[in-house]
Amino acid sequence: MAKVCSKCGKEIADDATFCNFCGEKVSENSNTSSSTGSNSQWANFSSQSGGVTEAYSSEDIQANKVWAGLAYFLFFLPLIVCPESRYGRYHANQGLVLLIVSALGSIVLAIIPIIGWLLSPIFGVAVLVLAIMGLVNGLNGQAKQLPLIGKWQILH
Repeated sequence: MAKVCSKCGKEIADDATFCNFCGEKVSENSNTSSSTGSNSQWANFSSQSGGVTEAYSSEDIQANKVWAGLAYFLFFLPLIVCPESRYGRYHANQGLVLLIVSALGSIVLAIIPIIGWLLSPIFGVAVLVLAIMGLVNGLNGQAKQLPLIGKWQILH
């Protein structure tokens, strides 16, 4: 039987440390999550890079989640609008990595004759899917890494 978060009621994995939906810390010896403090002012998300856990305040997430979502179209937007937001910076980094991968991938596929040209539309769809995933995560207040490329960190 899977665990259920006591804060949001969503189902979470048995080995999860934090709820993927609301960030509530999961207690080790029960099927429900424990509160991380009064009124749960900190939402914790595992960054999955080197086992580091970063904490984003719920106020930061609520105030900047629109900018974080838009970072997948213009990565620098959260850096200009909300430069002190750790949550915005996280999504700006993810957007920048996606931009670099898409630019380099497009250039490489354009250079390779025939096979590269045939794979280029498939690559474009894959980049679009990653951008939509990032947009949805940013707007929903989640700090999930993008598949395959999310572990790279350029902005600190």
